[in-house]
Amino acid sequence: MDFDVIKQNIGDFPLGKTFWFEETDSTNDCLKESAVGTLAVADKQSKGKGTRGRSFESGEGGLYFSFVSPLWEKPNLMTPAAAVSVSETLDELTDLKTEIKWVNDVYAGGRKLCGILCERTKEGVVVGIGINIENDVPKELSGCATSVKIEGGKIPDKETIIAGIIRRFSAFGKDESHSFMAEYRRKNLLIGREIEYVVGGETFSGVATDVTADGLLEVDGERLLSSGDVRIKLKNKQGDNV
Repeated sequence: MDFDVIKQNIGDFPLGKTFWFEETDSTNDCLKESAVGTLAVADKQSKGKGTRGRSFESGEGGLYFSFVSPLWEKPNLMTPAAAVSVSETLDELTDLKTEIKWVNDVYAGGRKLCGILCERTKEGVVVGIGINIENDVPKELSGCATSVKIEGGKIPDKETIIAGIIRRFSAFGKDESHSFMAEYRRKNLLIGREIEYVVGGETFSGVATDVTADGLLEVDGERLLSSGDVRIKLKNKQGDNV
């Protein structure tokens, strides 16, 4: 991992200490006590983390990294900003056409390509990103997960991907108009489609109609859902829930 390449292309993000691991439990956990600007990258994670305590498959061939960002004035927009940063960077570098599944996943070809997890710490917010690049997806996940290689995209070097994502994310954090939310809506694959969601243990269905300026998912034009109290089930082209 050539951190000099990242530093030269990261824009005005205050890159500080950097760590590379052949394998670690979780890059997010590595940075729980770290200062703003710290970056950790791993080739593999043995305990990759997803939202609400779920695990994130983190095998060899993927890109797994976390960085500590200053806390934004609107922390709830940090995950959407990270999703747009990943999606735009991968579109540019791989020639794939990616989409975003509210609130924190990036998709390609109707299957999950990337997961994002933002966690508050004493120093700021750890932004964790896991992207399937050249990994082979386990058979049991082949209906709902994919990789850049499987989708036939170009394979850029990991340093360029990291720099592109953090550079965009840092710029979004300084955008007082939050203009990136327009792209977040445009790329969101849920809008206009039937979904199922779970609130308080009860399952409901409806049509996702919009994402608000604060990042809430609007269902049936009236109900607003937050990322903390729902699970979305959307059928892909193969009929699998994703």
